[in-house]
Amino acid sequence: MKFIRFLPSVKGFADKSKLALVMFLLLFFSLSPSCSSPWKSPSKSHSFQISPEERNSLKEFFRELLFDNTGAYTLYGTKPVSIVLIQEPPTDEEREEWRKYYESLSEKEKAELRVHKARYDFRANYQKWQEIKSRFPIRQYLFGIFRLDDKNETFYFVNIETTVRALLKYYEDFRRVLGYDFDPLQVVFEVEDSNSIFWNKIDKHHALLGILLGYGEDNAWFFRWMLKFEEAKCPIGEFFRTLPSKSTADFVIYPDPHNFHLPIFRNFGLYPEGKDLLKQYKKEQKQIKALYEGKDEVEVALEWLTR
Repeated sequence: MKFIRFLPSVKGFADKSKLALVMFLLLFFSLSPSCSSPWKSPSKSHSFQISPEERNSLKEFFRELLFDNTGAYTLYGTKPVSIVLIQEPPTDEEREEWRKYYESLSEKEKAELRVHKARYDFRANYQKWQEIKSRFPIRQYLFGIFRLDDKNETFYFVNIETTVRALLKYYEDFRRVLGYDFDPLQVVFEVEDSNSIFWNKIDKHHALLGILLGYGEDNAWFFRWMLKFEEAKCPIGEFFRTLPSKSTADFVIYPDPHNFHLPIFRNFGLYPEGKDLLKQYKKEQKQIKALYEGKDEVEVALEWLTR
């Protein structure tokens, strides 16, 4: 009889468990964001109050960041990080040295040397961006700047999600080089701290930086090893001097939203992983161009930054 009396309680428990599961699933899916294409332009829920002067500065800033330095693939695509090298203006002595060097080249060497003046003042436009950035609710991206050496600084533009994913995927590479454990999520947000130990070390390590720049783990390490061993008189040096490699360069001088180059990196070996990366970036390039069709380029960038 005790067993018979127990059956209804088991059934009741099962019914309550099913009900609880159903309620949980309903709650879960009601809280989950609805599925939509990541390439659909964000709906514009507010207008950006910027003056004509600020708009012009932002246009120059975004053109250099997004198209000269391939930050578009970080803003709109899967490239975790993009960087801009900010150089101190050359001294008169350095200008004279460069002039003498250029004049010493043959006509063929001059023709092959890509020399073009910077069309904008990135440092000034970055300062303007710093002044007005707080007006825009940016939650998916971060900006940082680090001193590389006496003459140069490195400006970082970070896609938080894809950078965290890269650090999770290649954690052992970073752990081995840095020599300590770290929280991938926490260190990504340290990019806004110019004193961050993590980012200052990344800034000076070609392989780790190459991984975060989206050039592929293999390519990043091969590039670092090539720099280290290409002049070495040993079997490793011979290996790198005879290793096939090809640049992805299709450089566009003064690019714009409708004509810009792919991320530029070097593919190493007979079986480079970069082939798949190139396919991905070519796909993103086509999708990015479509985003700008018939639209104001400053508005498009701000809409995505504040998505």
